[in-house]
Amino acid sequence: MAYFSNTKKCAFLLLVLLQACATVSDNKQVGSNLTFKYIPAVDIDEVRLQHPIQITEDEVRKYLQSFWYEETSLQRKKGRVFSEPEVAKISPSLTKALNQAKPDKLVQFKLATSKSDATIVEVFADKDKIHWRFQSIKGADFFCGPADCERINWRIIPKGGQRYFPAQTHLLGRVSAENWIIVARNPSK
Repeated sequence: MAYFSNTKKCAFLLLVLLQACATVSDNKQVGSNLTFKYIPAVDIDEVRLQHPIQITEDEVRKYLQSFWYEETSLQRKKGRVFSEPEVAKISPSLTKALNQAKPDKLVQFKLATSKSDATIVEVFADKDKIHWRFQSIKGADFFCGPADCERINWRIIPKGGQRYFPAQTHLLGRVSAENWIIVARNPSK
């Protein structure tokens, strides 16, 4: 009888160890300030994921270079989301992550330039589009907080070939999510 309980304990420990290893492989640290992880696709019911996708590093680089944002403060400062050195750092790993993404997972990456200054983006694809959902830019979350959810800190500025994802339906029609950009999968075609 003790033999079976020890065998069960060993099997249980092995199962826990395997799950821990699987979790570690879903979270990848790239350098000291760049992290990638695969997260469940729980809040994108309107998008039918088509993962993994075949994308080149050059395509990823072009996408990253194209993103601009505008603060919603009185100053309305505008700027690129990623600098050229950041694009060079993110592109190889993001390309690999998208090419290996599981069918039911989103790719999330976090670029931290300091402890409180991080840009967090979720990337995923459907049949003919790539979705870029920005959660935080340079330490500023999209929403100001739970007490003031109607006010946003910044918005992505759609450029050539980009558009907002129509996220919510109101009496006046669909309202776009100004942190969620859709881009054609093959921008050169």
